[in-house]
Amino acid sequence: MGTTATVSAVLAAAEEAGQASPWPIYFMFAVAGLMVGATISAYQNDAKKLTVFCALVAAAAVATAVVMLIGGVR
Repeated sequence: MGTTATVSAVLAAAEEAGQASPWPIYFMFAVAGLMVGATISAYQNDAKKLTVFCALVAAAAVATAVVMLIGGVR
């Protein structure tokens, strides 16, 4: 049994047990991290509007990931 088959079997078992996949949560935290980096970069370049936009997107991504993590969204 290959690694891909093992991962597929684990994910299938989790789906049958009623557990959602954790990948959307990982993705949202990754988006939040990238947006924090973009916020810092925009701030250093004195782009105020872009800084605010990136900060708001980062905050929304973190909030979404936390809500998904505690089980508010499935």
